[in-house]
Amino acid sequence: MVKKTKQKNKVESSHEQKENIESIVHETKNEHSKRFNKKHYGYLAVGVVVIVVLLALLYAQLETPKVKVGSIIKVDYVGSLEDGTVFDTSIKEIGEKAGLKRPQYDSFQFQVGSGQAIQGFDQGVVGMVVGEKKTLTITPDKAYGNQDPNKILKANREIFIQHITQISTENFKNFFKADPVVGKEITTQELPWKLKIQKIENSTIYLENLLTNGQKVVLPGTSWESQINSIGESIKIIQNPKIGDLLSFPTAQGSVMGTIVKVDGTSFSMNTNHPLAGKTLMFEITVREIKQ
Repeated sequence: MVKKTKQKNKVESSHEQKENIESIVHETKNEHSKRFNKKHYGYLAVGVVVIVVLLALLYAQLETPKVKVGSIIKVDYVGSLEDGTVFDTSIKEIGEKAGLKRPQYDSFQFQVGSGQAIQGFDQGVVGMVVGEKKTLTITPDKAYGNQDPNKILKANREIFIQHITQISTENFKNFFKADPVVGKEITTQELPWKLKIQKIENSTIYLENLLTNGQKVVLPGTSWESQINSIGESIKIIQNPKIGDLLSFPTAQGSVMGTIVKVDGTSFSMNTNHPLAGKTLMFEITVREIKQ
């Protein structure tokens, strides 16, 4: 009985060892499988990310370009007032039908956001694509502003200029690109009459304005005729503007345009606000090209 019991114990012990070994092998396989799966899934995740990035890049290449701030674009446009009056266009047929006077017609090219176009126009084209059409309604605050009463200026119809003017020899040579000679008559683009060199003293040249009583001239910057009224030490000129006539004159900030709005016996008033100031503008726009 003792021997059988010992033998039985040996068999049970051997069986337990076998089960332990099988358990260890099974756990090792499971651990290896887990490690393999983690590594495999890691590679798979990286692969998915790469594919997503490649697809995004491909989509970006294929996506239709849109106008954005900084884009250089070409557009065709028709600008009109609320009553339908066309005041500007890039399309020749429409411009001629509206009676516009333009030397040429061409698509408008500009860089968005650079200030080359009025604010409402600039903002309105953002997001558009080539071939797209859009109608913009632009209020004065985003167009040419409201009418400023301080920009309505008053001027005398009578003006006076010196009959004989003086200029230094140095300035004469710089301006006229010639040496002064007494008695020589000079023609300039800046004046609608001739000048004559009366005399030269030291470094001073005396120039005579060659005008006659009753002579009619168009003064620089004006669109109307003025008349010489009297000639003495000074020459009096009477201006004869009409309402609607245009005037341009230089200032420290550059040339200013004005429209005559009132004329009386001694003076006239000109509105130097932009002609479209205070007006709501309608623009029909078609994007023709996006260069950048």
